[in-house]
Amino acid sequence: MKLVLIAALCAACLAPAADPAWRFKPARYQGLVLGTSTRAEAWRVLGKPDHSGPLEDSPGVTVDDYRRRPKTSVWMEKGEVVYIQVRHLLPWTREGLTQSFGPGWQMTTCGGRQQFWENRPLGIANPLGSQEIEYLRSPIPNCQPPLPIKQ
Repeated sequence: MKLVLIAALCAACLAPAADPAWRFKPARYQGLVLGTSTRAEAWRVLGKPDHSGPLEDSPGVTVDDYRRRPKTSVWMEKGEVVYIQVRHLLPWTREGLTQSFGPGWQMTTCGGRQQFWENRPLGIANPLGSQEIEYLRSPIPNCQPPLPIKQ
């Protein structure tokens, strides 16, 4: 019994979630800080959007879309920037993410099925095999902490 308890405590100490490199920080995008910056600041930095309106099925969330390259969507809740998605021309690879944003990318599985490349210290994620970079205010919910991937 004591051996099982000691093994469980040791495993908890080594869990990736306890790793300082895995601690989440809200993203920054062109000087905007998610969870802090306002819609007025987003307009000052990015300009007037090509389209703006409510997010379907999400009361209280407004989306500003910029159709220029790279295509960008900025989500706001209560006047605060909470999510930014930037769509690039080609799907990302871990090597491309590391080259563009630096090291620290780890693969996670969220909700039991969706896989992401995540860089929690930068607050950004990439759905596996997609063209999107997601700038986040908070971690993606229901993600299993990853095993470290050698950089």
